[in-house]
Amino acid sequence: MFINSYLTKRLMVESIEKAIEYYKKAVYVDPKYRDIRYFMSLLIRLPQIDQHLFSLIYFRKQAVQSFAYTIKFPDEYQATETEKKQLLEIQERFSSSGLHSLIDTTMNGRLNGMSAAQLNWEHSDNRKHFVSSVKSLQLTELDYDLENDTSLIHIDTDTNTQKWERKDIDNSSTYCVRFNPMSGIENDFPGGFLRINFLRVLIKYFDFFSWAKNNEKSMIYAQYEERFKTMLSEIMTQLENIGENSVGAFPKGVDVNVLDSLKNEVLASHEALEQSVNRSMSLSIAGQYTATDPGDGHSYAASKIGYSIAENVTLSDLVFVEKLISSQYLMKDYRINYSDEPRNAFPVFVFKKRKFDDLESRARIVTDYTSNGIPVAEDNVYTDVGLKIPDENDKVIVAKPNTLGLT
Repeated sequence: MFINSYLTKRLMVESIEKAIEYYKKAVYVDPKYRDIRYFMSLLIRLPQIDQHLFSLIYFRKQAVQSFAYTIKFPDEYQATETEKKQLLEIQERFSSSGLHSLIDTTMNGRLNGMSAAQLNWEHSDNRKHFVSSVKSLQLTELDYDLENDTSLIHIDTDTNTQKWERKDIDNSSTYCVRFNPMSGIENDFPGGFLRINFLRVLIKYFDFFSWAKNNEKSMIYAQYEERFKTMLSEIMTQLENIGENSVGAFPKGVDVNVLDSLKNEVLASHEALEQSVNRSMSLSIAGQYTATDPGDGHSYAASKIGYSIAENVTLSDLVFVEKLISSQYLMKDYRINYSDEPRNAFPVFVFKKRKFDDLESRARIVTDYTSNGIPVAEDNVYTDVGLKIPDENDKVIVAKPNTLGLT
C-alpha cells in the first residue's frame, strides 16, 4: 500500500510548488520514471478540503443513484421461459452480492478518470457462480496503460519499502473503469475532473488561510497632538504591542483608532475569488452553475437552462454506467453460468429513466390551446401536467368552473 509520508502529517500540501512537483512525476511517458501515486494522493484530498467540490461530486453520484434499475434482455427480443428463469437468477445474484456498489465504482471512475474493483467469484449449487466479495482499489494503485487507450495498470506498492511495480490487471476478475474527458486530445490524462480542478481548489484553499490571517488583525492608527511628535517612535511601539498583545499605553492626548474598511476589502476580495472558482468548478463538473449554486441571484430562465444541462449530464452518466455494468459484469455472469453465446443477446443493465418534463410549460400549452378554442382531450390535460383524473369519490379543488375550457 502506498503511503505519502508528507501528506500523512498535513491536511494538504503547503505550496503550489509541491503540487507541481507531484504533477511532474505523474506525467512522464517512460514507465521507468513515471510515478503517479503522489499526484493521485493529492487529488484524493481535494474533496476533503473543498466543500463545493465535494458537493459537486456528491451531486453527480447521487443523481445516478436516485434512479431505479433492472436487468433484462433487450426489448426487441422476446424472452423464452428458460431465459426468464435465467434473468431471475441473474437479478438475485446481482442483488445478494451487493453489486449495486458497481454503480458507485463506475461513477468514481467517471469523475476521477479511473477506478477498479476486484470481484471474488465463487460457486455454489444453489447460486451457481457468483461474486462473494468486492474489494475496491485505491486511486494510488492505478494508472493508465500507456500501450492501450482503454486499459488500466495496477501499481503494486510494497508497504514497507514503498517500492512499486507496474503490473497488468486481471480483467477476468477485475471491474475496471477508465474515463478520459480529454480523450482524442490528450489520451494520457489520468485524474479526470479532479485533475482539471486541482489548481483552482489549491488557490482557493491558500487564499482562505491568507484571508483568515489578515482577518485576525485590524489596521490600528493613532492621532496625536503636535506636542507628542517627538514621541513618535514610542507611539509606534505601543501600536505594535496592541497588534501583537492587545496591550498598549499612551499619554493623554493620543487617540487610538481601528480602521475596519481594509478588513472589509480583504473579505470582499476573498469572496469574489471563491465565487469565481466555484463557478468554474461547477461548469467543468456539472456543465452549469445555476442549478448547483443556488442563491447567487440567477434569473428564472437561467436556472431552467441550468437544470436542463444538469439533466443531460445525468442522462450521460446513466448511459455510461449501463454500458460498463452490462459489458463487464453481466456478460461474464451469463457466460460463466449459462453459455458463451446467448440465443439472441446478452442481458443488459438498464436504469428506469424518468422523464425530465417541464410541467409548467406543458400546463401553459394547455391553457393557450383552450383559450384559443382548440379542443384538448381531458385525459391529456391531466397527464401532461402530472395529475390524475379525479375519481367519483375524490375530494377536488375547483378555483373557477371550466377554467381550462373542458366540456
